[in-house]
Amino acid sequence: MTETQNHNDINGFLVATRRHVQTLIDYIPSLHRSLKELQPELEPVKLLEKMPVKIVDVDDVPVVATAFCGPSGAGKSTIFNLVTQLKVPAGGAVRPMTHASLVATPQQIAENIDLARLFPRFQLEPMQAVSDLRNPASPGDRLFYSTYPNAPETKGLWVCLIDIPDFNTTHRENWEKAEQMIERADSVIFTVYNEAYKSQKTFEILKRVLRLSGSVTYVLTKLDPTNCRENATAIRDDLIACARQDAEFHVQRSNGESLVDFLENAPFYYSAYDNELRIEKILPLEHCAENFYDHIFGQQGLTTILKRQLQTIAAGRELCETTCSSARHVQQSNALKIEKCDELLQQAATRIAGNEFPIFAILEMISRILEENRPNIIKRLFFPLTKLGSGLRRVYDSIRNLLVTPAKSDGLHQRSEVERQRLRSETDRLIEDWRRLYSSDELPYDKCRNLAETLHSSELPPVSKEWEAHVEAEMRIYLQKNPNLWIWLDVIKELIKGAGAGLIAADIVIDGGLGTMGTLALIGGAGALGGVLSEIFTLMGLREQVKDANNRWVKERKTAYFNHLRDKLARPLFLDKLLNTAEDLQPDIIERCEAACNELKEISARNGTL
Repeated sequence: MTETQNHNDINGFLVATRRHVQTLIDYIPSLHRSLKELQPELEPVKLLEKMPVKIVDVDDVPVVATAFCGPSGAGKSTIFNLVTQLKVPAGGAVRPMTHASLVATPQQIAENIDLARLFPRFQLEPMQAVSDLRNPASPGDRLFYSTYPNAPETKGLWVCLIDIPDFNTTHRENWEKAEQMIERADSVIFTVYNEAYKSQKTFEILKRVLRLSGSVTYVLTKLDPTNCRENATAIRDDLIACARQDAEFHVQRSNGESLVDFLENAPFYYSAYDNELRIEKILPLEHCAENFYDHIFGQQGLTTILKRQLQTIAAGRELCETTCSSARHVQQSNALKIEKCDELLQQAATRIAGNEFPIFAILEMISRILEENRPNIIKRLFFPLTKLGSGLRRVYDSIRNLLVTPAKSDGLHQRSEVERQRLRSETDRLIEDWRRLYSSDELPYDKCRNLAETLHSSELPPVSKEWEAHVEAEMRIYLQKNPNLWIWLDVIKELIKGAGAGLIAADIVIDGGLGTMGTLALIGGAGALGGVLSEIFTLMGLREQVKDANNRWVKERKTAYFNHLRDKLARPLFLDKLLNTAEDLQPDIIERCEAACNELKEISARNGTL
């Protein structure tokens, strides 16, 4: 396969993965934040954001980003200066010497290279003076750039060399800056000296380098000149042995190779301690047949780029998969909590609404419509019982008897009093149930009681205008079709005399139909009134309309109290947090991210041998 074919194939791979990578970049951050977990060492999408969309090249020659990485005092900046002939701060008693990364591009291509494509998401600024690198306030994504002369032109690639801050000084901000460049570099020259090669921080960074980079070169510096090669071999052997004992070094790269095997097969160079180090004094030890300078510029450019892309996708995808798995678990658990909350609220709302029968609200509505329909020629000079049959006279007598005896109030209550009493009882019940489900830290007693008292003193939910409008419309249609029903007007007015629309019959049962309401009302506690109402509504032919009005009333009051308890009690206590999490952890978003991860896995598997 020709170099051009490889070039096109890798670009095709990047194009194929881009849509799925973008899906993860768009949605994973919100999933990640909503989990309320400690941020992992590598945030999932930051790796993917740094991945170039296409191979960066100049006249079809690929450009590779190679970073010099290592702990303070290892000599990486010194080596960077030797290779580039630049003079970045290196060595010295006060460390760190630099607080920003610098990329040196070959002078031959300086006018033609698009660094923004090579280093997406970085703030690129030309270096005016080496003092630019010394500013501790330099932001983490700032990348200074300059040029270096005499880059080899016969190696089949251009190499951009990057000097990055130390990762083990007291300036923790530098650690993050170093890690950002490690996440972007195609290849890394890992420089370390014998006293620091297996420190905890060095091992942490080395594992990250091995996991992300397309290629790694290990350089051991500052060895005792006596038996230098033997010492280098012993240190390398010890390094490999220590890595094999560390489970994290057995994590596999995208091609199935473990990190420790990748390390063991990496080119290994060494150098003796020298106050005036020269590039030719950096000598090959294992897996390298050429001198160090030629090795830097003799990398397999496209292979390195592809390996780095595969590693970036693999590492980013695995972190995204972990995020998706956690998000799926939390989303399902969260949905069950919301469902349980709504179930308890629905039960409470049902008990508060009971089976109220809004007697006087309906009667006043009928009275108002009958008054409108009453013929103008009829004068209210006398009660028209003489024109009515014995049935209406008997109903009127029953009403009069009810209104002058204690029986008139049996089963009748002010709606607000009944509902407020039930609301208090159900609020206490809900708080008890919720505090059994949640810890005292999540639902402190004082907070629960304060919210409950605020709820008890607030206005009750009003009767909806929709209920009134619907019932009145139905009644109006029927009564207008039956204009002679105005003769009931005085009977109804007598019944509601001295009462208001707030009176209800509490827990009356009418599901069997108003024809049986008289008997059932006695069971439900509405007393003698039930029989009278049954007869009135039956004689007027309003049984079905009243039954529908009652059913709608009970349903409306259930809904009103469900919303009232949800908004005024559950949400400020704990439900808002659950609902916000549900908004962030939408199942379809999680599913899209899971699908993107699977697609990336399949595409990478197909392209791993390009």
